Amino acid sequence: MISALNDSLTLILAAMTLSFTFLFIYYTEKMQYLVLWSIGWGLSALAIVFYSLSIMVPGMERYEMASLVINYVSSVFIGMGIYHFIYGRLPSTLLLTALIFLTFIPGGIYRSNPELAAMAVVYIFGGTVFLLCGLALIKNVKGIGSKVAGTSFTVWGVILILNLMFRNSSELAAEFIQLNVLLTMVSALGILLMHFEKMRLELAGTTLLLRELTESSKDIVFSIRLKPEPYIDYISRSATKLLGYSPEEILQDKGSLSRMINGERMANLRLISEDRAVKQLQDIAELTAKNGKVMKFDINQTLIYGMDGKPESMIGIARDMTDRELEFNRLALEKSWYELIFKSSNIMTMLVQMQTMTIIESNIALNSFYCFPKEGMRGHHIRELFLSDDDYLDFLASTNEGLPFQCRNKLPDGTQVHVTMHSSMLSYDGKDYTFITVLDNTSENYLAHELSSIKNLHRSILESLNEGVIGINSDGVIFFINNSAAQVLGYETDELLYRCHHETIHYRDESGEIPESECAILNSLKSGGNIRNKREFLVHKDGGLIPVLLNFSTMRSEENRKRGVLIFRDITEELNSEEMILTSLEENKTLLKELHHRVKNNFQMICSLLALHAEDLPESAEKEFLNESILKILSMALTHELLFETNSFSRLGSKSYLERMISHLQRASNGADNIIVTTDIADIDLTLDEAVPCALVINELFTNSLKYASPEPEKLKIHISFRQDGEEKVLVLSDNGQGLKDIESFGSKSSYGHLIIKSLTRQLKGNISFENRNGLTVTLRYK
Repeated sequence: MISALNDSLTLILAAMTLSFTFLFIYYTEKMQYLVLWSIGWGLSALAIVFYSLSIMVPGMERYEMASLVINYVSSVFIGMGIYHFIYGRLPSTLLLTALIFLTFIPGGIYRSNPELAAMAVVYIFGGTVFLLCGLALIKNVKGIGSKVAGTSFTVWGVILILNLMFRNSSELAAEFIQLNVLLTMVSALGILLMHFEKMRLELAGTTLLLRELTESSKDIVFSIRLKPEPYIDYISRSATKLLGYSPEEILQDKGSLSRMINGERMANLRLISEDRAVKQLQDIAELTAKNGKVMKFDINQTLIYGMDGKPESMIGIARDMTDRELEFNRLALEKSWYELIFKSSNIMTMLVQMQTMTIIESNIALNSFYCFPKEGMRGHHIRELFLSDDDYLDFLASTNEGLPFQCRNKLPDGTQVHVTMHSSMLSYDGKDYTFITVLDNTSENYLAHELSSIKNLHRSILESLNEGVIGINSDGVIFFINNSAAQVLGYETDELLYRCHHETIHYRDESGEIPESECAILNSLKSGGNIRNKREFLVHKDGGLIPVLLNFSTMRSEENRKRGVLIFRDITEELNSEEMILTSLEENKTLLKELHHRVKNNFQMICSLLALHAEDLPESAEKEFLNESILKILSMALTHELLFETNSFSRLGSKSYLERMISHLQRASNGADNIIVTTDIADIDLTLDEAVPCALVINELFTNSLKYASPEPEKLKIHISFRQDGEEKVLVLSDNGQGLKDIESFGSKSSYGHLIIKSLTRQLKGNISFENRNGLTVTLRYK
């Protein structure tokens, strides 16, 4: 009794230990199968408690049935956990139902003894689940843990089934309990090993992914070991681009960190390692590059603590702030520039907050126009500018629609002025604003302003173009040049204004000096003509020639004087690219020509080898087959020979190609004097994908006519035609032989020659027909 109690307590403690272990691991790793295992082993411990009470406490025998039921449920949870571990999902309801249904079969066998039936269900179900799980682990999961757990589960399943057979043996019952203790511990060890092996593989994959991410990052990813002296033990390859150091240089030299950071920061790292410094997770640091340049970086870092609770290492990301600092300075400069433009502009402008319709900013021109020269209009309600509420409401409506609004405004002295107000909506910091420009419609001011606006618009458009634009008067003198043109020619804008273009930028080309009488620009200007997309040369300030694509248009001013606009684009890079492409094209042509030549020579070499072999053979089917093969190979060689001779690399003329091939076939055939060959071949361009199959079809049909036509006593006549019929190409070969005896069944034959013809027809995506008309006529059609 005491031994059984000890064994039961051992089993209970082992099962509970497993249950709590899996539950603890679940709270850190959140794997669903860990919860299932925890529940399964917890229920197993509860089942052992009920079983122990049933055999040790008088009157508690009914607890044995409860123990069996709990064991049954425990086996379900353990099996589901292993299934989820292997396949990553829970078993289907159908699978569970089928397994549970099958385990009730032994219950039906022992239905006369309910207690025995329940034991049979539990032991067979548990044994089956453990047996199947063990075999699945051994087969599907790699690693030592899966083999240990799988073997123990397999043995355990067999023992559970055997337990039913030897249930009445008290000696074996004690042995079974001890085996259960042993198998529980072995299974636990195997499952834990299996779980940690899986975690190790996932961690290795995650580590590899993180390393790939860090190596591809534009920022510097680093790790600093703090003890005994701070040094860098990892840095990403982006350090080479940003700091000039390769990762190997930094890692091999433990003093590299002290060269990159200043002494104060190095001392702070030492204090951090002793846990005596304030740990800033983000700050701005200056790092010294290999060339001595000091650069600013935005540092984000995290401390890694050792077993003693003190910082052991530091990992982080350093982001180059150079671009951000330049952008900040640029924005600050732009803000000052925009404020200066707004204040000093002659265009009357104001900014109105839409929620209150209060003027929050106005420029000097607007303040002067509305007679607020000192204090300005800030803080005034925009309604004060309008003569009536109707005008004010109409203005608000036009603002919402983005339309210009004309009305009369009143000045503080009562004077009325006619204005046009343009408004545009904008939002900033959660508030809506309207930017309003005011135009005085008084005739002189209005027209002068409109004319100035048009001129400024045209100048802005011309200055924004990437092409060079030059205005030339009737004397050839430059009166306008945009920045793009000046930059291409190497001048400042003022250096070319009011100078003759022929004396400064268009006086020579590759052949030498250009006489004024031959200057294309001056001649076009005199004749009133235009130049379109002409390649010319302009002269750089340093005397070099600049290839340009030039357009020139003439026009007449209001004084009926001729003027011209020269628009050009520097095509130096395009010409270089064009030259490279042409050189590459010529090289490729030469290589392809050589390739065709070599292929033709290789084919001829193969034919020579086959011919030598055929000469040593007696007259036989083998020799005939070799001779036919030689003819096929020579047909393909002829393709490459013609491509080589005609300098064409993708197309052949059908007339010269097919007639030459047919002539070659006639000469190569035995009894050429008894064969009359006529042709009617149109000259059609053939691609390589057409030429070779057509030649092989003619080869095969020509050979068949020689072998089988036999029009004795007449000579064999073969006629070959090739023509275009609409979208189709039609190849016809006919002879005066005996034709086919059974033409209906000929299409189903599978002779070697017939298979070749069918295969080539499919390759051409065409169809072929055979007819008996004073001999055999074969017609091949394809698109």
